Amino acid sequence: MEKRDTPSPNPSFPGSLQKLSSMLYRTTVTSRENAGIKIQLLIDSISNASVDVIVNSSNKQLQLQRGAVSKFILNAAGSEIQSECNQKYPRGISASEIAITKGYNLKCKNVFHLALRFWNDDSPDSILANLTQIITNCLKTAERMGAKSLAFPILGTGKMRYPIEELPGIMYEAVKNYSNQNSSQIKDVYFVVFPTETKIIKIFTEYLNRQKNEGFHSKDTSSPNPSFPGPQQKAAPITSTTNVISTENVGGVKINLTIGSITNVSVDVIVNSTNEHLQLDKGSISKFILNAAGPQIQSECNQKYPQGISASEIAITKGYNLKCKNVFHLALRFWNEDSPDSILANLTQIITICLEKAEELGAKSLAFPYIRSWKIEVPH
Repeated sequence: MEKRDTPSPNPSFPGSLQKLSSMLYRTTVTSRENAGIKIQLLIDSISNASVDVIVNSSNKQLQLQRGAVSKFILNAAGSEIQSECNQKYPRGISASEIAITKGYNLKCKNVFHLALRFWNDDSPDSILANLTQIITNCLKTAERMGAKSLAFPILGTGKMRYPIEELPGIMYEAVKNYSNQNSSQIKDVYFVVFPTETKIIKIFTEYLNRQKNEGFHSKDTSSPNPSFPGPQQKAAPITSTTNVISTENVGGVKINLTIGSITNVSVDVIVNSTNEHLQLDKGSISKFILNAAGPQIQSECNQKYPQGISASEIAITKGYNLKCKNVFHLALRFWNEDSPDSILANLTQIITICLEKAEELGAKSLAFPYIRSWKIEVPH
């Protein structure tokens, strides 16, 4: 089985507004004697992953049209994948089994189908232990098949109702422990999060950052694992590194996803989502910018825009103590289910205006916050 490279993202976007996708947030598991397993957070649909094995969270009956992840995989792979499930596993699978099919139209050689147990508050330890075991089984099976890369969805989310806060540790530790205990030929493991799952992205990002900061190490062990090929090897100490991978250039503009506070970004222009009255102490993003820039930024807003701004205007101030030359302040319209097209068109237009205005000012770089807050409620 050949390892397949993860493709460069290929976002599509009308005019100046680019949809961000396929961003990588990485943490690396390294070994004393080889590269070990690199764990990466991939923000995309798992059906776009280019790996040797894609893992699918399905159901015991292997009815792939049921469940969000499974539907994506079925639609991308084609109906043959369901036919193979029906033929090879007519009785379905248990929560401890893996159904293996070809990848068909997916960018993988094989798909591993799982049927996790539903969450039950009466037996959390047993359910989480099963999750760890099934991840380990996927790695073992992939190893035997000669795979070098796997993509896992975030297992247990949605209707499965697993506590999201537990999942980064369970999934990361399962891969880490496997890497420690085996001389593995697996090089890359992706945890794949759909771009709209912002809470999950945040939780996984924070967990991976903690691993980087703590810099933990595993214990040595010289006992070999006879189940797998390769030389005997001491367990791998774990080191974590994190970074943000940019998209390819689109029309000469490079689009990056940065995970962190917008006040830490060093660019020509920072875009601030605030309110029509330009009261910067209102709104989470605006408060961060006010606190970092200093009170002069509020004074300039008051002086230059005493009447505030409309939803189609930009207020421009200096950056003061921020690492930017200017701040563009926006006042987005609140979400309204009765006029979604109009509101989203306004969002597209205001981003376009920001880009045009930055161009006029000679700016070469801008930082936009994630344009969604609990008050604005633009759907993500």
